Amino acid sequence: MAQFSVDSDQVWAANASIQATIGRINQEVELLHGQLLGLQSSWTGLASNSFQELATQWRSTEAVVANQLGSLGTALAIAANHYAEIELANQRLFL
Repeated sequence: MAQFSVDSDQVWAANASIQATIGRINQEVELLHGQLLGLQSSWTGLASNSFQELATQWRSTEAVVANQLGSLGTALAIAANHYAEIELANQRLFL
């Protein structure tokens, strides 16, 4: 039989911390995106074209990472909620 131990409060706390970190990352990414756009509008030529292609690739990669971070945060919140619900349900069995 499998054994496990979970502190649902600790999972909730980790989720809150991770969500805050994700928010800060998103803010920094938006700042960086604005800086890249500003540079693109004032730079022309072959090197600029290559840079713009790379910036577009980066934006695609950033979208994938943002999606994965969102999925991670959602999964943690659901897991914490499930553990807390199960803990309460098991406690009610003995009341």
